[in-house]
Amino acid sequence: MTQSRLSLLGLCAMLVGMFAFAGSAQATKGALWKVGGATAKGGEIVEAKTDVEGVLLTELGGKNIHLRCPTINLVGAKLVEPNGGITGKIDFKGCKFFSLKTAGGELVEQKACEPKNEGVPGLIVTNTIDGLIVLHTPPGGTAEGVLEAVGLPDFATIVLGPECAFGEGILVEGKFFLKDCLKQFSTDVKEHLVEELKELTKLTLNGGAKTAIIDGSAWAFLGGANAGKLWSGKPA
Repeated sequence: MTQSRLSLLGLCAMLVGMFAFAGSAQATKGALWKVGGATAKGGEIVEAKTDVEGVLLTELGGKNIHLRCPTINLVGAKLVEPNGGITGKIDFKGCKFFSLKTAGGELVEQKACEPKNEGVPGLIVTNTIDGLIVLHTPPGGTAEGVLEAVGLPDFATIVLGPECAFGEGILVEGKFFLKDCLKQFSTDVKEHLVEELKELTKLTLNGGAKTAIIDGSAWAFLGGANAGKLWSGKPA
């Protein structure tokens, strides 16, 4: 892995254009989720926990920006069938806003730009995100299942506050892709380690003025009545 893994907010935070698409993605006929060795019925709860903290990397006001979020949670996330869908929201907690003059330079926290949602400092909550299983073949590699995710109507509006020198908010639009870091997307396991598939993801900010990527990684697993069960995604 490189300096950090995930796609969150990319998460996975992310945190998810993580693409300026306003409608939901189209289902791939024949794709499906498997839970406990059987085809999922739909409605199975999906949860997540941070592996490496999510970092939104972009440029604002001529400076490199790192929006760092150490904790990621899925809100109301569940599998959707038929055709291998998933839906839900992502919240990121403890988020802090940093700037630096040059790439690789010293991070300077901009406390006036600390995100806030629902009156909670450091909280970012995405809009509803719809995801679908699709088949992707990397250059020179083997075809594998990945997750294509689209924010409805956009990924998130990050509220920064009236005193922030970089603006009062950031609109994150588009869609992003998540891959299984361990190449186990179609393998029945309890937890899948996921990160942003950067070669397909194209997040944009503030109407396309800037692009962004998401570093970091998260573990995704089933919750509720299916907690501890093996699960996997099967592309068509």
